[in-house]
Amino acid sequence: MDKIAFNSGRDEKYGEIYIMNPDGTDWIRLTHSQGSDRNPSWSPDGKKIAFAGRRDDHFTNIYINNTDGSNEIRVTNDECNYDDPDFAPDGEMIAFTSWCGGSMAIYKMNLDGTNLVKLTSDENVGRDYNPVWSPDGKKIAYFSDRNYEDAESGFQIYIMNPDGGDQIRLTDCEYGCMSPSWSPNGKMIAYAKGVKIASQEYPIMEIFIMNADGSNQAQITDSEALNNDPSWSPDGKKIVFMSDRDCDSSRPECLEHTDSRFDIYVMNIDGSDPIRLTSSANGHGIYPAWSP
Repeated sequence: MDKIAFNSGRDEKYGEIYIMNPDGTDWIRLTHSQGSDRNPSWSPDGKKIAFAGRRDDHFTNIYINNTDGSNEIRVTNDECNYDDPDFAPDGEMIAFTSWCGGSMAIYKMNLDGTNLVKLTSDENVGRDYNPVWSPDGKKIAYFSDRNYEDAESGFQIYIMNPDGGDQIRLTDCEYGCMSPSWSPNGKMIAYAKGVKIASQEYPIMEIFIMNADGSNQAQITDSEALNNDPSWSPDGKKIVFMSDRDCDSSRPECLEHTDSRFDIYVMNIDGSDPIRLTSSANGHGIYPAWSP
């Protein structure tokens, strides 16, 4: 099944999880919570999706359901906020972020919520987000603002072992780097980087790719807009991402900088031939994730 999972507010104010074809057709709604469901992640066999959902208790928890929306289960149950779930390549564990114990850190757990392990330490002053397993399961990439006084611009891409050891910083971005995504062969990482341009008061975000060791960093979008959350196609030939490049300033959501100004696009890995898959006018798209 070649599909893209994503969040959209087409039917509900705060957004639900949908899947669609890679050409943007055949939207199927998977969640019906009337809450806020986001950040979908596919299981390695493509049969399940994990996501972060905020329901009646006002805390964000991790849920898993089948790719037809059935058999939804909640795998976290205490009064903390959880986000950014990502399946391990063997499908046995999920890495995620959580604000528990006074800091935003990265954890992993079994699919039923047992065997909870904290991977990043409170000793690293800052916030750790968005863990993503390498295809061989030997590394986890994430972004963090540790050791930076300016937390808004200090995010950098790191990698670590699955037990939290050997944490290595890959980027040195003046205006921040975030949202790492491994290529299917594990040799490259796509990510979003803050870029300052003369025509904009604040930094924009462009999509970059680099080798898995941080070398050969290259910009592949040039839209002078906010581009984020890249995800590779299974064959490694394309990247899907979210962007506000086509948001018309005459529309209120564009001026208010809400999520509904974003749409989902797909492009070749050199940035060529970008194609818009969603329309923010009748159902925006954010947090895209390509199926295995």
